[in-house]
Amino acid sequence: QEKDERIFNLKKMIAQVPLEKEKAQEEISRAEEICNTAKEKQHLVRKQIQGCEEDIKKAQDQITQLNIRASSSRDNNEYRDLMRQIDELREKISGYEDQELDLMEKQEEVKVAFENTKRELEATKKRVEAYCQDLDQRKTNCERQIEQLLGEREKLVAEIPEDLYRRYQRLIQQNNEGGVFRKAIVPVVDNCCGFCHLSVTPDLRVKIKAGKEIVTCINCGTFLYSENE
Repeated sequence: QEKDERIFNLKKMIAQVPLEKEKAQEEISRAEEICNTAKEKQHLVRKQIQGCEEDIKKAQDQITQLNIRASSSRDNNEYRDLMRQIDELREKISGYEDQELDLMEKQEEVKVAFENTKRELEATKKRVEAYCQDLDQRKTNCERQIEQLLGEREKLVAEIPEDLYRRYQRLIQQNNEGGVFRKAIVPVVDNCCGFCHLSVTPDLRVKIKAGKEIVTCINCGTFLYSENE
């Protein structure tokens, strides 16, 4: 039973490996998402700067055209209106330039943030890779231990009567709730079955203590032995 319980727990550890790897990959996915968000912010700021530069260029071109018109104008009212438009455009350019300066400062911030997220992503990938390698090694070790235990188990089974072994197998193959090994051999604890916890009759307790015959719980069929043995 001890070997079967160890085999059961080792198999459970092996079954956890793919789940643990999946969780580890989720860490990479989260780091990639953070990195992509930082990259998008950097791209957005760069695009906003480009927009400011285009607005400045457009306003400067308009000023050039207005200056050409003003230089050839013979009408004072028209000339004053053209000068007013030029002044308004110059104010706009000043605003665009201030905005561009702010964006350039922000660009440096988002660049640093992006570089940090890239480093964190690479660190996460390396950490997960090492962890997955450890999991693979753990799986290999578990498989090796199982193989050894199965060999030892086979020798023990050869010494057990066939009908008794079949009864034992039926018990341990019952539902293992919560991933806990279903023991087939348990002690009597406080005059109760160590598995189902129902009371063991006095006559059965006497037989168990005598140790001359195999005794099972009348409720769950589990093999019983004295806790003091």
